[in-house]
Amino acid sequence: MVKRLSVREARARFADTIDSVDESGEPVVIERRGRPVVALIPAAQLDAVPPVSDPAIDAEIDALVAEYPALRTVIEVSRRNRGRLRPPRPWKETLALAREEYVAEKVRKKGLAPNRASP
Repeated sequence: MVKRLSVREARARFADTIDSVDESGEPVVIERRGRPVVALIPAAQLDAVPPVSDPAIDAEIDALVAEYPALRTVIEVSRRNRGRLRPPRPWKETLALAREEYVAEKVRKKGLAPNRASP
């Protein structure tokens, strides 16, 4: 039987809960107001979790593929490599990189960047 904890219990005993999942290999379901919200599973079982599939989205994709056959290859490759793709960059990190690039470009345009003359 799967162990169930409320969010409050999980928060109070988070480290113990992680240790329990790691040692026993049994998942723990965390509930909010009696409704399952998330589950903690051992990292070894993560690859066994099937990808989430939404029939409505799959139907839209199939319709697009029927209209544009070249998309079929792109979609098949992305489905095969779904687990290998890098996770998206967090918004704060993306914003920081964009600001750095913006400032660097302004500095370069105004001629304030140090010269990179060859020795």
